[in-house]
Parts: sequence; structure tokens; C-alpha cells
Amino acid sequence: MIILICCNDSFSTYTFRRNLILNLMKKNHHVFVVCKGDHYLKKLVDEGINVIEVKMNNTSKNPWHDFLLYLKCRQIVKMVNPDIIINYTIKPHLYMTLAARHYNIKIINFVPGISSMLYQDTLAKKILVRFYRFVSRYTWGYIFLNQDDLFEFKFQKILRAHNKTFVLNSEGVDLNVYQRCEIMDFNKVKFLFVGRLVKEKGLLEYLQAASLIKQKYEDVEFYIAGQMYEKSGSTISMDIIREYEKRGIVKYLGFIENMPELYKQVHVVVLPSYREGMPISLIEALATGRAIIASMVPGSKELVKEKFNGFSCQARDVESLTKAMINYIELSNEDKHSLSHNAHQMAKNFDVNVIVEKQLEILELR
Repeated sequence: MIILICCNDSFSTYTFRRNLILNLMKKNHHVFVVCKGDHYLKKLVDEGINVIEVKMNNTSKNPWHDFLLYLKCRQIVKMVNPDIIINYTIKPHLYMTLAARHYNIKIINFVPGISSMLYQDTLAKKILVRFYRFVSRYTWGYIFLNQDDLFEFKFQKILRAHNKTFVLNSEGVDLNVYQRCEIMDFNKVKFLFVGRLVKEKGLLEYLQAASLIKQKYEDVEFYIAGQMYEKSGSTISMDIIREYEKRGIVKYLGFIENMPELYKQVHVVVLPSYREGMPISLIEALATGRAIIASMVPGSKELVKEKFNGFSCQARDVESLTKAMINYIELSNEDKHSLSHNAHQMAKNFDVNVIVEKQLEILELR
């Protein structure tokens, strides 16, 4: 089989889909990956993966750029002549499916999360929904990471009768890499935000909550790990983060490659997102035995169990987030150890090897 996998960037391809790709290659399938190049592209190539680099800006609304992307997708489909195409995120969903519509190719659109655009009453949302409805004619199936996203596609009447639908609990984490590390010292609690520096991740709420908590608990530490996303209306500027750094509220760590080591140095991972697919950072944190604090939104709410492996909060609510973090701070050391143990136990449900096998079953390639 010739399999074409189209993603928006090489970082997400390597981080989230590497195990699936290597597994397909081990089964003697010919795999080609289409993605935008970044510093992870070389890592994909070093693994022996065939990479076709394309210019793709997931946040751009420039129709000319999108038309050029569509033409490039057509060229790639004609050159590779795949049996199966797996697309991740909006632009691959739309343009790669459109490019392959006249070929006898099984097209699977993987939905890691739903764009906030689908929840806005705008012209752009209406155009996006119509476009999705059109490409669904040529799509064999959709894979979702939570039931809410599947429901939303049904509610927006995107799905057609012939579209097969599947729901996975995540893309999985490598439990051999993300291993539990016992927490020895709870005296100085350390919180960590992991994610893109955008409003939708709840970063502003995290900064504001940290500022409030510091007024009462001076020894508590707050960290941010993540990279600046392609500039858009939702990007949090570095000026805002540096202002909180100057005040001694947070410490910005930048982009961290060795995340397992970083998780070991903190107590709690915080992700107060407005919406998620199934956040891999929270699953990684659970695997290392770290408690989590997350908003009760699709994707995250499936992971956080109140007072069992962490605490929940409401999205876009600084007061709720502040309360959740204080709840952890004021736990006894014994209770903090229990949350750590429970977190690690729960992570076993997200073993990447099990998830990959499920994906191969969906692809009918087991």
C-alpha cells in the first residue's frame, strides 16, 4: 500500500504521528508525509521517512496562498498515486481531499480538535462549513478524539451517510518515554503551563491566576513552556509574558524538547483551554505522575477527575482557575502523593502502542 499522510507541520507530525508512521513502514507500506518544514523536518528524514515539504500556514486566510496549496496538493497526489490519504487539521482536510477527489483513493480526515471558527456566527464559519460538507462527499471516514467533536460535525450537517466515523481516546503517548518519577518534595509547589502561546489555551487566565496566588503564596512557582504560534489575532505577545516575568510572577522557558525531564521538575500541569481535541500534554503529565488542572471543555474534561488526579476549572474564568490551583496547594502531602499515583494509573489507558493498533484496524491494515 502507498499511504500519504498530510499534516500542517513537521513538529506535530513527529510528536504525535511518528509511531503510526514507523509502524506502517515496518509493515512494508510505502509512506509519504506532506507537511510544512520546521526544525523537526530533519528528525523525520533521519527516521527514514519520505517527507514532501510544502508551504502551509494554518492561520492564513489569504485565498491566493490557499489556491497555491491546493495546486501543490494536486501535484503531490498525481506524483505519489496513493491508495490511502490521511489528513490532519483543517487545510489538509480541505485541500488534499479536494485535490484527490477524482481518484479512487480512500481518504480519511483525522480531526485532532475543532477550530473555534465553527462556534462563531461569521461568514468565515459559513464558508468553512459549506467547504467541509463538499469535501465530505469524497471522504471515506473521519476520526475524532472526543464525542463532542463528532456531535458538532453531525450538528453542522458536515457528515454524509457514507462517511464512516471513529472516536479514539487520544493519539497516545509512549509510556516508555514518559515514565513516572516520584515527587520527593512538596514544600515549594510548581505549576507548569504547556502549550502554544495563544488565547484559546487559556494562557492569559493562567497569568492572571498566578498573579493572584503569588500575593498569598509567595513560594509557589509558575512556569510556561511553549512556542510562539504563527501570528494571528489570538497570539499572546512576548511583551505580555515578559511583563509578568519582570514582576516575578512566572518564568518563561521557551520551547522545550525534553518534556519528560521538565515534567519531573514540577508538581502540576495546568491547561485552562477554551476547547481541545485530546490534549497530549495532559496525558504526558499523567504518565509521569503529575496532577493536572484543566478546564471542563471537550477533550480536557475526559482527562481530569476531581480530587482523584487533579482539579477542574471553568474555561475563561480566572477565579475558578485560581481556586483550583489553591485547592492543590492546600492539600496535605499524603493527598498530593495520592493524586500523583492516580494520575500515573490513569495514563495506562493512553498507551501509544494500543492506539496505533486501533488506527491500523480502522485503516484495515492490521
